[in-house]
Amino acid sequence: MTVEVEPLEGGWQIRIPRADEPKLSPRSDVIKTLRRVIGWDDEFNRTLAASPKESIWVWIPASSVSGIMWRPHTPATGIDYVAKARAAWPLLRERSRNQLTMTYGDLGHALGGLHPLHDVPQVLDVIQAWCHEHKMPDLTGLVVSQRTGLPGRDYWRQNGWSDLSPEEQHTQWQASLRTLAANPGPEKPPF
Repeated sequence: MTVEVEPLEGGWQIRIPRADEPKLSPRSDVIKTLRRVIGWDDEFNRTLAASPKESIWVWIPASSVSGIMWRPHTPATGIDYVAKARAAWPLLRERSRNQLTMTYGDLGHALGGLHPLHDVPQVLDVIQAWCHEHKMPDLTGLVVSQRTGLPGRDYWRQNGWSDLSPEEQHTQWQASLRTLAANPGPEKPPF
């Protein structure tokens, strides 16, 4: 199924297309699939089917779907994520020395208005890959969700901590922050 998708904390926002959009899966197929996956009621299903000339966004919890292949659309095109990672490096390094976190939104703003969900994770991927390759504590652990005050799911997964209990994850994360405070890595961006 091909639909427009936007990541949101805890799930996905999926656009049910208008009936006349040829590049996307047919509206009726999208509604049928989402109804089966989510299990919404008949009344909501009738509401969605009743307006075929309107596109409608619906939020789907992350636990309800798997296998979403999300490709950012045009706003992300043309951004040099390695260059943005170089700009982020001294910001994160300085914050690590003081054991201070920053939100995805704050980092995006500091990097010239990058979207916190679309672009900031791509910048962090560059930094995280270097940290792992060089056996350095993950500097991206300083970037946290505004809502939870914790790093995103990818941080836990990439560091091998996703199967730990929340308490164990927090302990590992705090230990990593202390290690980073003592050794925040090279002064100049290494990539």
